Amino acid sequence: MKLGWFLRNDVNNLWCQVLKGKYARQDFSANVLVAKPHDSPIWKVVAEIWPHLVEGELWAIGDGRLVDVWEDRWLNNGVRLASTDLNTA
Repeated sequence: MKLGWFLRNDVNNLWCQVLKGKYARQDFSANVLVAKPHDSPIWKVVAEIWPHLVEGELWAIGDGRLVDVWEDRWLNNGVRLASTDLNTA
């Protein structure tokens, strides 16, 4: 799970860069990663646990300083409270 968390949070460790460079075939915000038969065992495990990692992920608000109530995505489908069109007026 920790390996998946590092990949999901875009940690720039060398091993993360190698795995992403060699095996990442889609965006890491996706709920499913694809592992092909010839991929490394590590990547296959990451792809297997990925849905569980995404499902168990949550956003800790903390003190709220990094939260933008209007523009942050609060729901899985990407819905925001404000539209970017409203900000141009």
